[in-house]
Amino acid sequence: LNNPTQVTEFNYNDEKIIGIVDRNNNRVVFIKDTDNLNDESVIADKIKTYPNPAKEKIVFFELPIGGTLNIYNLSGILVRSIKIDNSTKEWYLKNSAKKFVSSGVYFYSVIDTNNKPIKTGKIVVIK
Repeated sequence: LNNPTQVTEFNYNDEKIIGIVDRNNNRVVFIKDTDNLNDESVIADKIKTYPNPAKEKIVFFELPIGGTLNIYNLSGILVRSIKIDNSTKEWYLKNSAKKFVSSGVYFYSVIDTNNKPIKTGKIVVIK
């Protein structure tokens, strides 16, 4: 499929809901938006990635708007830095030079608007 994963935002009972359609695995995931949360630990717990492992792209959810998403390889070298301008961001598995990254394990760090790391996690890229 050309675009096996589709992300849609909609409102339900006055709440913003994010829906993810994964056509390759025939499933739909719904996540509530938490743009208005202020407690850093609650925000960090809400940050999710899908799918993980990934073949084409990884979608990050519940990100703090105005922050930064940094992706590192196992050697700790920064592979990609993405400004967070929406609570949902997609990484198409490309480095800063716009070349596809190799299969392997990567780490991500979410930095808030005060330049403070609030979550670190592991993601896996498979080709």
